[in-house]
Amino acid sequence: MGKTLEFWFSRSRASAVMEVTALKPDELVQWRVIDGGAAEWIGTELEFKMFHDQGRTVLHFRHSKWSTDAKMFPECSMTWALLLLSLKEFVETGKGRPYPYDMPVNTIRLPKSASSPVAQSA
Repeated sequence: MGKTLEFWFSRSRASAVMEVTALKPDELVQWRVIDGGAAEWIGTELEFKMFHDQGRTVLHFRHSKWSTDAKMFPECSMTWALLLLSLKEFVETGKGRPYPYDMPVNTIRLPKSASSPVAQSA
């Protein structure tokens, strides 16, 4: 515990630097983001909990302590879902879809105009 991890994704600097805050082999890993490319991530916490249930290994994941106005939360939520699905596929078949071969989720842009039919009917 207290050690740091660096994650790099095609940038000139680490995409995330995390401090290990808890480590229990085969049970629990917790990290706190202390630096990196995404300012909104700094101060957030990641947790991986593993347990056995009816002969299966179950992984619970949580990325918490986001600020209430975090703009990148929806994109990160979807990206984590895709990463975990890729991990499941890798464990079950030996093939996954890690970055940069995953599905890009940040390519959809919302219209700049706030005058949508839904907004007008409210």
